[in-house]
Formats: sequence, structure tokens, C-alpha cells
Amino acid sequence: MFRLLASALAAVVLWSCSSKEDPEGAAAGGLRLTPTVEGAFVTKATVPDVTELMEDDLSGGVNVYISGHGVFKKYTLASPVNGKTYFISSTWKDEGIVVGQTYDVYAVANGTYDNSLITSAEDLMALRIDDDVDIYRLYDENAGTFDLAKTTSKIFVMDGKTSWTAQDAIEQTIEVTLERAAAKIEVNFHLDETMSGYTIQGIPQWKLVNYSTDASLMKDGVAEPYTVATNPTLMNVTTSTSNGGSITTYTYPYSWSEADSSMAIILNIPLKDASGAVIATNYYCIPIVDPDGGAPYDIERNTLYRIDATIESIGSSSESTTDQPLRLRYEVLNWVYNPLEDDVNVEGREVEYLMVDPLETEIREKVLSTGYIPQTISLNFWSSGNIIVSEPVVYYYDKNGVRQNAPSSAPTSVRVSGDKNGTLDVTSTALSNNTVKYIKFRVSLASNQTLYEDILIRHFPLDYIQNIAGLWSSRVTEGWVDWSTDQTAHTPQKTVSAPNSLFRAKVYTGSSINYIVDQWGGSNMYYAVVGQVISNLHNNRMYIVQITSTSDDYILGRVTLDSNYQSQEHLVSPAFMIASQLGATQPTTSATDAATQCGLYKEVTAEGVAYTGWRLPTREEVGIIMGYQYVPDAAIDEVLAGDHYWTLEGRAVSKTNYSQSSFDGYRGYIRCVRDLSADEVREFNNKD
Repeated sequence: MFRLLASALAAVVLWSCSSKEDPEGAAAGGLRLTPTVEGAFVTKATVPDVTELMEDDLSGGVNVYISGHGVFKKYTLASPVNGKTYFISSTWKDEGIVVGQTYDVYAVANGTYDNSLITSAEDLMALRIDDDVDIYRLYDENAGTFDLAKTTSKIFVMDGKTSWTAQDAIEQTIEVTLERAAAKIEVNFHLDETMSGYTIQGIPQWKLVNYSTDASLMKDGVAEPYTVATNPTLMNVTTSTSNGGSITTYTYPYSWSEADSSMAIILNIPLKDASGAVIATNYYCIPIVDPDGGAPYDIERNTLYRIDATIESIGSSSESTTDQPLRLRYEVLNWVYNPLEDDVNVEGREVEYLMVDPLETEIREKVLSTGYIPQTISLNFWSSGNIIVSEPVVYYYDKNGVRQNAPSSAPTSVRVSGDKNGTLDVTSTALSNNTVKYIKFRVSLASNQTLYEDILIRHFPLDYIQNIAGLWSSRVTEGWVDWSTDQTAHTPQKTVSAPNSLFRAKVYTGSSINYIVDQWGGSNMYYAVVGQVISNLHNNRMYIVQITSTSDDYILGRVTLDSNYQSQEHLVSPAFMIASQLGATQPTTSATDAATQCGLYKEVTAEGVAYTGWRLPTREEVGIIMGYQYVPDAAIDEVLAGDHYWTLEGRAVSKTNYSQSSFDGYRGYIRCVRDLSADEVREFNNKD
């Protein structure tokens, strides 16, 4: 809002001049102006706030008009700063403004009209905003020259009006609320559960159809007609993921009599199915105004229109036939929206809505104690009526990757606080077996249980273990067998065994671990096939260990390897992976051979993810693994079954007396580990 401060102390009249900001310590009095753009809250959205998007920028200047009783006065602020106070006039009484009379006060920000032609309120009301076909573009300081959806130059025309009764006082305040002439549109889209197996391939694109490019300058103005336009080409969405995305855009207000001719977004989402096939054209039409709401179909100024679109099927193959079903939810909100206080209006239908934020989050332990203390987090919800919360489904994945129900010793509860707006207070006790605890429940509207949100919470202990399945193992050395390609005919014969049979390539068949054999198939061609069963090997799980606790027994850090894949650093990696029994070897007396085996080792999952860059564990990491594999209901199977294991420092340490070099041996087994990248940590932690 604006604040005009009026005083009768001085005798100078300033007409439509460029004003100066009040210097610190300036004398009180005079006519002053404090411009503040409407609202103090940012939108609850996945895009930057109003300041970052230049939505409250006043650098185009503010014109102020006082009208009534034969008086029409004009004042100008050149590029004011939102919220600061500016000097306007010291003799407003001498300008014809009479104490006790009530005047209309108008304010226009960022206008591009010729202010010298405005001589009355009627002139102001007759003005129209210049035609702006780029109104839809989003501000981004890094926008490229050919980025049609974004711009590095953005400014919003705003206006406001109020009544002011002049008082016989030294200092007065007139409050005028500025509102934008444009409307803001947010579209959030995601793939429904019915689209399981499909992911978004690349960046979806969109275009705005039948948007308004101009409007009356003043909210109550009489200028018309308005003009509509359509983007000629598709543009990249604002943000996107493999499951959805968002679009932020703008338009000027308009009213349509027919739903079919009203404003809409044409959206193309390229999809990839489970087999890897890409369907490049999947067009959908998203009406901006709820088509079920009935005519007229209005877009109003200074309003946020939010649409949540759920994609439930493959789209149309062309823009002209975008009639595929979408589940749409409409919300009409203040441009700047405080979700804790502002009412939500679901456009064109009964006020029936449900929002929960966030839908997915995590709990992390912060203090190590003899027993875990229950932790509570709160989720915000906003609804049109009472809500129902389903019984939480609480589970974890055991050492074999099998989903198990969480025990009663690690209870979980959900408590609803509040009526239509409130919190969901989730209290959980971490699992004691160093696994991640998954909590799922559904929040539904009691009056319409088809309106719901599914919640996922991951509860991480201080130190935790996850696992993934390996399918086959080999070496990265050129010429070694590749199970994914070498089951077809090839030549020459591939290597499957290291010198002295220290290590042999292996494959997991679903029930056993077998050697890989690259056998002759005639015509000088070879085929990789399943060989002999290894009776004492059965576990194809690679275990992921993440450590956040501190200890006097070790220092967290990442080791640096020398050219022989060795190191003398005594550290414990904060996130490392342990090779499965697909990496099992014969014992060896050579520290060099042990280090080389890990440096060249490769283990590949059924999904084709190849893990390389392995190394020997440090002495301290052997102790970490030992501490996990024998606890009750362990999250890790026995991976150190031998008596001694080679470590990075070139010593075969005793697994039971790993900290004491006097128990080191001359011969040991090999169990490789590898450090996880930040991206890998995020991927594993997002499992559900």
C-alpha cells in the first residue's frame, strides 16, 4: 500500500517532479509517500517469490493523483523502492486541497502513458495498457536470447484507489493498496499411479492459447476492447522432473462466454515406457478457468490461478485433438498468498479442497543414546472440511531386500491438530537395526474420500544400512566378459578368470551364484553362459552404509588412493558400499594383488547400473562392518566370514582384533568397498 504523509509547514509546491528519498534526520512535515506493493507473503509454489520474479518492482515510477471538489493534483515518484518514504509536497493546502473535504486518491505504478495528457480522473479511467504480447513471459536474469518463455526485462503495471479526508494536522497518512493489472497462472502437473512404468523423457513443452495482451489501466476503468493472442511455438516448462513439472505464466484479465474459446495451456509431455520406448508427442489441453464452473469464464486482475493436473493416460498425437482425460483441481487465490490465513476458493465448483505440505519428507536422528527417543515432525494441511487419516503403513527393507513390517518396539503415530487448517503431527521412534523406516499414510477429505493426498516419511537413524541386488561381476579391464552383451555370439574369447584364479566372473541366477563361462559355440564363436554353482555363495546384495555419528574410534573422511590402489590413511567413509558375494575371491598372500582386484572390480545390477571404482576397506571400516553384521535382526548379512581381510594399508587384519596390528596375518580374503557420490546418496535415500 501507499502512505501519503501530508503537512502544512512549508510554502513550496512540487508539481510532478522527480522526488528524492528523505535523508536520514530530515525535518518532519511535508507531503510524503511510502509505496508498498500489495501483500507480504509469497505464493505457496515451486517458483521464486514475488521479489525474485520482479512482481513487486516499482522502477518504472509511480504517479499519484488527488481528485475532487474541482481539484486534480499530480505527483510523480521516479523509480521508488518498495516500502521506503519519499517527499512529495510541502504546501498541499495551497494547492487547493481543503481541510475537511474528502478526495479520491489514485496511484499508477510502471505506467507507459504520457502523464502530461492526464488532466482529470476521467482521462485516467479511459486509459488502456499498451498491447503486450510478451506479458506471459517469466522473469529470469539468466534468460537466453531465444528463450521464448522467459525474459531478462519484466515489469508489472499496477494501480490503486482510496478515499482521503484532509485533516488539519501536521502529518497525515493516506493508505492506497497497489494491485497488479495482470493475473498469474501456475500449473503443476504429474503422472498418476495409473501411469506406473512411464517416466517423462526430456523437457515437456507448452504454449498459451487465447491469452489477453492488454487491459484497462485502472481496475474500474472503461477502456476496451481487449486483445487475445496465442503463442506461435511450444516452449520449455518452467521446471520438470521424471514425474512432473510446473509452468508459471501471466495474462491480462478477460471474460469468455464459451469454455471452448477460453484461455488454455497446450502441454506436450514426451514419455518413456518400461521397455525404454519413447513416445515423443503426448498433447494435453489444460483450461485455465474451470470449465465446469459455468459462464462467464473470467480471469481477474491481481489474482493467482493455480491448477493441479494429474496425467492419467497417454496424450493425443497432435495439438488439434487434445481431448485426453486429465484430473484437474482449480484454486483461485490472492497473487501473494499466505496459506496459513488466506481462504482458498476452488473455482467454479463447491468449495471442496485438500492440501498437505510437504507430501514427502524425512526424520533424521541427531543424538546418539542408548535408546532412540521418539521424534515428532509436523505437516501443514488446509481443507474445506474434516479430514480422515488412514492407519500408517510402516515398514523397512531387511538384509535380503525384502520389505518387512516395522516392529512394535519402534512405534509410529499420527495426530491431527486443528479443523480446516492445522497440522499432522507424526511421531516416530527409529528402528534399532540400522535400517531406514518408511511411513506411509493417506489423508482424505471426510466428505469426499476421492480427494486425498498420500504421504511418505523416511526415518533415518544416525547410521543406517540399505542394500541393492547385484546381477553379475567382472573386471573393468578390456577383454573381460560382459554378461549383458556377451551372451550373444562373439570373438575372440573373453577373459573370465584372474591370474592364479584369485577372482572369477560370476552371475546370480535367482537362486544361486554361478561362475560365468565363455564357451566355444562353433564357427570360432563364443557365448557367455552360466557355469558351475558355487555352493557356499548365495548373497548377491550390495550393502550401503551411511554414517553421521561421531566416535572416538574413527575419523570420518574419504581416503586418497595411490597408483597401486592403496592408502595409509586411517579413515571411515561417511557413505560407502560393500561388494556382494559376486565379488568373492580366493585368499591371497599378496597385498598388491588384493588392492588391484578391488581397483579393477565391477559389479552390475539387473537394471544395468555398473558400479566401478572399488577399493579395499581401511582397518577402521573392517571394524564398522563387523559391528553391523552380527547384531540381532541385522540389516547386513555376514560379509566378512573369513578370519583375516586385506586393507588399504597393505595389511591382512584380523576381523575380530582389527584394531591391533599384532593380530595381523600374512594371508587374507578380499572384500571390496567403494565410496558413494552425492548423487548416489540422494538416489538411495529416495527409495520407497
